[in-house]
Amino acid sequence: MVEIRARFFSLGSNAVGPLTKYLRFSASAFIASVLLISAVQAGTAESIPRTVLALYDGAAEAEPSLTVIHQRAQMPLEHLGYRLRYIDVSGPLPDLNNIDETAAVLTWFGPNLAEPIAVWRWLVAASQRDIPVVSLGTFGSDINRQSAPLINRVLGTIGLQLGNGSVTRTHATHIVQADSELIGFERNVDPVPPAHPVVLPRGQNARIALELETTTTLGTASSIVVATGPGGGFAAPGYGLHYDEQLEKVQWIIDPFEFFRRAIGERVFPVPDVTTLSGQRLYFSHVDGDGWNNRVLLEGLREEGVIAAQVMLDELIAPYPDLPVAVGLVADDLLESHGGGLPALEAATQIYALPQVETASHTCSHPFFWSFYEQYNREEELEIFDRLQPKPTLGMLAQAARLLRRGEQATDPSELLIARQTGIPRAYLRRPFDLDTEVNEAIARTNAIAPPERPVSIYLWSGDTRPFEDAIRTTRQAGVANMNGGDSRLDAQYPSVGYVSPISRPVGAERQIYAVNSNENTYTNLWTDHFHGYLQVRETWANTDWPRRLKGVNLYYHAYSAERLASLEAIRTLLDWARDADIIPIEAARYAAIAEGFYSTQLEQVGPNSWSIHNRGALQTVRFDAADDLVPKIASSTGVLGWSRHAGSLYVALDEAVETAVISLQPVTSQINETTGLHDEPEPWLRSSRWHVFNMARTRCGLSFEAQGYGAGRLELAGLEPGAYQVQATTQNGDVVQMRSDADVDGILQLPLNLDALDSIEIEISCVLQ
Repeated sequence: MVEIRARFFSLGSNAVGPLTKYLRFSASAFIASVLLISAVQAGTAESIPRTVLALYDGAAEAEPSLTVIHQRAQMPLEHLGYRLRYIDVSGPLPDLNNIDETAAVLTWFGPNLAEPIAVWRWLVAASQRDIPVVSLGTFGSDINRQSAPLINRVLGTIGLQLGNGSVTRTHATHIVQADSELIGFERNVDPVPPAHPVVLPRGQNARIALELETTTTLGTASSIVVATGPGGGFAAPGYGLHYDEQLEKVQWIIDPFEFFRRAIGERVFPVPDVTTLSGQRLYFSHVDGDGWNNRVLLEGLREEGVIAAQVMLDELIAPYPDLPVAVGLVADDLLESHGGGLPALEAATQIYALPQVETASHTCSHPFFWSFYEQYNREEELEIFDRLQPKPTLGMLAQAARLLRRGEQATDPSELLIARQTGIPRAYLRRPFDLDTEVNEAIARTNAIAPPERPVSIYLWSGDTRPFEDAIRTTRQAGVANMNGGDSRLDAQYPSVGYVSPISRPVGAERQIYAVNSNENTYTNLWTDHFHGYLQVRETWANTDWPRRLKGVNLYYHAYSAERLASLEAIRTLLDWARDADIIPIEAARYAAIAEGFYSTQLEQVGPNSWSIHNRGALQTVRFDAADDLVPKIASSTGVLGWSRHAGSLYVALDEAVETAVISLQPVTSQINETTGLHDEPEPWLRSSRWHVFNMARTRCGLSFEAQGYGAGRLELAGLEPGAYQVQATTQNGDVVQMRSDADVDGILQLPLNLDALDSIEIEISCVLQ
């Protein structure tokens, strides 16, 4: 074995926040990397563009995260493997000479662009460079003599052209043809459809998805309202996404995954995937510390004045050593002057002492509205309270204002809710706001009570979870991950993938990682009733796993969920579910690192069915969709642990010990002996694991690897010769456990390992010679 030292981004059970770690990889991996570098230098590797330029109108949509593209289109595009770069068309447009890595341009304009002609001229130039242009919404202005020729040049690359005028009276409009694979995804077109421009085919290149015909006194007029083609895609306003004004809900008419796939191009490449690790759907949990000092309402404890944090420890954390959880402390909650004191400190110390607990910060003074502090004015902050002087009619609002003005903690989360709804910008105002205090001091005060080997690894945003750029930059400079916001739901109340958030929110040059799903607040009417409501999150967990895996599993709640029996039982039920589910429990900061890896990953095609993956950070899974007939060829790949299938997709698990992975695919039939049904040349591989697996080496008659995780391990290996195998596990302190296990007739070996793998263990599997 040749030992090569490589620095990379990793998070282990005892990680010091985002950190670098030394790893070893084998001589074969090193040689493959050298060959790959040589191939790239020789010009035989082709970079795969993953960037979609998202054009938006900053005059109508103030920032990227407020655009319809971010809220509805970014998630399906990211699911397909694309990362978005937002461009405000009210400012300078990109130099077309510097967008070589661009996969497509996406527009979703309203009707009032300030400079529509300049925008369409730029779009024409982009389309002439064979960059697909995808247009949803309007063309940005009325169609006129100046804009029509430009729009036609772009539409022409799709196989379309403008007709005469538009159809405004649609009571006599009916569908001529509709592609069932694309139209009617979450709802059908209305019987009286929206007004639409007349768009006609131009040549034979357009793949028409929805065509309408309208009968008038002058005859009939046809119009294409959804189509894709070689140069991109087009969906007329109201035919991509439907908005119900009465219900205030959205639903997709088109299948956004299939629409964007067709419009950008159907090229096969390994999609960086943030939902899966070591062949299993990933799971993590995190707690925002709100309500830490709330007196619980549980019978038998209420009379003793027990705080929610203590019940959370006793009932939701300590009994589940097999399920990691990041606990975010509001640092000021520990201050006696702010309603804290010894009980709060003791609960925090005991919580962070548990090995399954990840130390996190949930700010210092708990801002409710982060934008207020981007241009902070202390006098303005205090004036807010001057406008809320106690009056007899204000009741609880006056009480909350008095408490917060003194810097004390409200005793009921509903008091904080009322304060937040009135515009009070943060929970504790005794000291003027300071970003260094809010981030670095909060982290330092939390570290002071945490075990030295497990300091704060992640910063969890508070309040509206919309931090400004400098706030995010400060957390990055502090060496911690950041997360929260997004509030994904996909259930009966939110029946659309349009409510599933993307991976992150762009904020200037920084990036806010979103939580994977929403917390109990949105299921309990902002903590006012239905306190068992968070049980409904299981519906979102199921719907984001099938018919396509859009998200991992995120159990996300607040400390005040421990104050009531209904909410306490809801969280406990979800923890029990996670304990038995087919998932891999990981740390919240590891998920945030995986999410960052989505954006840094670079892909290159190095052969007809081979790709290299590098700069992936902590991301260790790539996915091939519609790949039932393909399988990795282990012998020709580098850094591949194994593979699994889910919902028609092939998930390939990568080895973090290999800096640049290479995946080679082959048809399923070429790997199977048609007579015996077995592999011609057995190549052991990992199918799934409840532990994180890495540093794998294959031998003539077995394999070895390292594993780290929580609770008992459940591993499944495949590609082995049927028969008996010797299994040896060696812990960090040198303890050795041996067992025998059999691979079945299909070459599958099940390994239930009831060992402590919080610190990684080494596992060696070798065949027992007969």
